[in-house]
Amino acid sequence: MSHLYHPLSTLGRFDILWIMKTAVKNTILVILGLTAGIFAALTIVLLAFLHNTALLIFDVKTLFAYNSYHAPYAFIIAAGCIFIFIFVFVCILYGRFQILIALCAAAASVFTFTICAMDQQVIVEDYDWDGDALIAHALGGINDDAYTCSYEAFDQAYANGFTTYEVDLSLTSDERLVLAHDWPTWCTDSKGLNNTAYEPTHDEFMSTKIKGLYSPMDFEGLIRLMIEHPEIYIVTDTKSSDPEITAEQFNYIIDTIVKYGSRDLLDRFIIQVYNPETFEAVDTIHQFENYILTLYLCWNGNLTELYSLMSWASTNEITDVTMWYYLYNDDVRALAEKYGMDVYLHTENDAELAAEFYANGVRGLYTDFLTPAGWQMGRTTI
Repeated sequence: MSHLYHPLSTLGRFDILWIMKTAVKNTILVILGLTAGIFAALTIVLLAFLHNTALLIFDVKTLFAYNSYHAPYAFIIAAGCIFIFIFVFVCILYGRFQILIALCAAAASVFTFTICAMDQQVIVEDYDWDGDALIAHALGGINDDAYTCSYEAFDQAYANGFTTYEVDLSLTSDERLVLAHDWPTWCTDSKGLNNTAYEPTHDEFMSTKIKGLYSPMDFEGLIRLMIEHPEIYIVTDTKSSDPEITAEQFNYIIDTIVKYGSRDLLDRFIIQVYNPETFEAVDTIHQFENYILTLYLCWNGNLTELYSLMSWASTNEITDVTMWYYLYNDDVRALAEKYGMDVYLHTENDAELAAEFYANGVRGLYTDFLTPAGWQMGRTTI
């Protein structure tokens, strides 16, 4: 009896196995291809719209330690890169170069579409601080306590409607930047010590409650607040007219912001400079959008000196000046108007005096206890 070909013959079984293996292999390639294509598109779009975010995937410690709001996007970018790598590897392994070429073409198309769609858009939001009637001094007062620069002070000031906050910045003994007015005051208020030369380490500062009540903050914590609250602005008070110390502080500031992958934060800082030397030290490191000529370290009321300082500030396009409230008078106002400078005064907590200052040409006040909710420009309902 002759043998007829049957699908279940040995040859037929091999054909079925080959077809099944090929189908499984191609199915895997299709799934990987679709996944890689989706992640490639997401990666390109995210890199285009959130270009600073990409930095986070190279800094795992920062990403996990600080729970940045960029983290979900960074994970997508990282996953996209991993899937693309796997798919390219599988394509090369199985010789599916035509699929690889198709994926590259699709990615190029998505990239081109994204760039075209963004042609009329601003990639990084343009932050433009135009001043505030009230600035929360040292993040605002709390429970009749000033100068705390604490999380609790910020929370209260934020709830009261502040959008601009002044912060005091100091370096610890291990050269970390924290929010503290000065170390002698910190030693007295937080440690009960009378030691004018003592400087804590970062860990000691962060583990010690301010006045036994309030949570301390370092510069990294401040950056996290700025990320969580994109509408707020920060006025820096670095406390030194020494350009070398100023340079050290601002190198730290820039490095930390870059580490967080959020360069747009730079435009939300208003930098207090105390003399031409500190301005040059800062401006050499980064040309910030906003500066305030700050006079408490370098001016004691002499009008000739003020004329020179305002002339220099005007030449360098600095349009804001701040000084002690008790040094402001008609002559100062006239000089400020001559050079087109807005005047800010510190620190004022009396509502009636504040109203008088506004009526006499002052643009804004640093305050511990007045609140924006009680103010309109030029008058108070407190």
